[in-house]
Formats: sequence, C-alpha cells, structure tokens
Amino acid sequence: DQQDQQEETQQQTPLPIGQVADQTLEVGSEIKLSEFVVKGDYTWFRVWDATGSNSFKLNGAEIDAKSGANIRASNLENTVLTADSSASTQTLYVRGWDGAWSSWDRFTLETKEKTSTSDGSGSDFITFDVQVSYGSNKHGNGNKYIIEGVSDNNSSSISPTLQFEAGQTYRFDQSHSSNTNHPLRFSTTDNGRHDGGSEYTTGVVKYGTPGAEGSYVEITATEDTPPLFYYCTFHSGMGGDINKQDEVQKQTPLPVGEVANQTLEVGSEIKLSEFVAEEDYSWFRLWDSTGENNFELNGTELNAKSGANIRATDLVNTILSADNSPSTQSLYIRGWDGESWTSWDQFTLSTIVDVY
Repeated sequence: DQQDQQEETQQQTPLPIGQVADQTLEVGSEIKLSEFVVKGDYTWFRVWDATGSNSFKLNGAEIDAKSGANIRASNLENTVLTADSSASTQTLYVRGWDGAWSSWDRFTLETKEKTSTSDGSGSDFITFDVQVSYGSNKHGNGNKYIIEGVSDNNSSSISPTLQFEAGQTYRFDQSHSSNTNHPLRFSTTDNGRHDGGSEYTTGVVKYGTPGAEGSYVEITATEDTPPLFYYCTFHSGMGGDINKQDEVQKQTPLPVGEVANQTLEVGSEIKLSEFVAEEDYSWFRLWDSTGENNFELNGTELNAKSGANIRATDLVNTILSADNSPSTQSLYIRGWDGESWTSWDQFTLSTIVDVY
C-alpha cells in the first residue's frame, strides 16, 4: 500500500549509518529521522545525546538519550530530531542493529535563531511558495514541485530553473498540504540522493514539517555556493535546477579587444566599469547599432545608435541595461588613448527571463 511504498522510498533515499548528514534547524523546528537516516537492514537503532538535551522524541514524547536509547527501525518515521530552545551546536550519535551493533555515526545538530517571517519589501529573504502536483519535467511524468509565481525560460512553474544571487536568502515555503511527505532538499547532484548524490546543507535551515502551516526550508547563497539542484527526499524526479546569478559582477574588467559577452535578466543592469578596463584610455565610444538605448550615463539613456562618447572616468557611472524581453544583440566599444581610436570590440548582450 501507499505507506509501504513510502517506507521503501525512505530506505533508498536517506543516508546509511556511517554517512548521516549534519542537520541545521531553527528554534522550534524538528525533522523526522526517516528523512535523513536510511533504515537499511537494521531492526533497531540506538540514538545517543551525550549532553542530555532531549533532542529526540518518539510519538511526541521526549527520549532520554543521555546514556543512549533504542528505537525500532519501524519507528524511524515516528521519531523526530528537535532543535534546541536557543542557538547552539551539539554532537549526536546513531548506530544500527542487524544482529550486531554498527559503529557510532556522529553528526552535528546546529540550532539557529528563527528568522523574520515577513517577506515584504525590504525583507531579508525571497519566498518561493511550493506546492506539489502532477506534471512533466526533464525527469518524466509524475508528482512535481510547483513553484508559484516563478517560471523559467519555458514559461512553466513546474520544477522551474531558479536563479540564486550571492548574499540572498531564499525560503521555500512548504505550508501547502500537498507538500506532505515531500520535504524539499538541495544537492550538487541532479535529482539528489536518487541519482547517487548527497544532501547539500551549507547555509540551509529547516523549519516545521512539510504540509503543515509555517513549514519551510531556506538557504542563504554565498559567493562559494555551487550550482545546485532541488529535489524531494522521498521521491525521485520532482525537482529542478538552481543556477547562480551570472557572475559578470565578479569578473575582472577586461581591456578593449577582450571585453566579455554579458548575460543579464530582464530589468537588471551592470556598470561598464565591472567588465571594461579603463587602462590608459581617456575616452570610450559606445555603439548600439539597433538603437535599443541599452546604455545609460548617470541615469540618462545614451543614444548610441550612431555612437556615443563617454569619459573614461565615467565608466563607473555608465551602465549596460538588459532589454525588456529575452533577446540577443551585438554591441560595440572602442577606446581613445589621446592619439587614436582602437578598433571596435564587439560583444554580445543576452537578455534572459527574470525567474522572479
């Protein structure tokens, strides 16, 4: 039946003893052991909380695991790991019995203070409202994550490709009842644990139980965050891709003759000083042969259809702005060093759909 099928899925996707992942939870939240510990061939598990903080509960009752406590393998689903009442980091242990006890597997529980629940203007995070429904994505047909209000280049909200920006926190709200038994997680491997990957936990905070009001998982992207994928812990093929925002703003400005192509989202922009090196030039000339007015100086559009000059000191005040719809166009720039103009340097501006 459905319950047996779910249990079988849990055996395949969480990590086995010896590879249990560290957990990060917010104050007041919890996570089922079945979401991160694989049952395997074990008939019993023993959990150990050396600090005696009562971090484990079975069917809602605290387990005194200070000296170790046994739970049946069939109760992984009913046993939860709970966050502390304040920010902390502690070491916990689990091992399994299959006729003999395995070695202790140590993992860390990090408890973080609960963040603001507002996602209005000026908030510290962007919220994605997640639902689950039948659909089709690159993995085939079946239940898929539906990210409300988000579409990718295919204009679909079914497992859309998301785009993260360094320094931004993204909250995946799983309050909708359709999220029950579909905890969303992250991995550097497409389809996560279902295709041999592991859960990515850096900068990740989990709160509540998917399908219950207020439940979410959030992640803070940094400069070091790799390209990621989101997936369901229990069910294969539900998720999609996460790309980091195009790294044009982190590139080293290049001299005329080597200027890099640029990719921007609709509504975004970038300073010329971020990708064009001033060097010994005193002036630059911009040329937008299509006359789309993609350059602005101090907030004023430049008519560069026949070419427009800007002082080298104004590279930082001149921006390249994306078109108002997806497009690809050729732009040109050259420099004046006081004696002559360089040859025109052609580069491409690709405007892509804003996934927000």
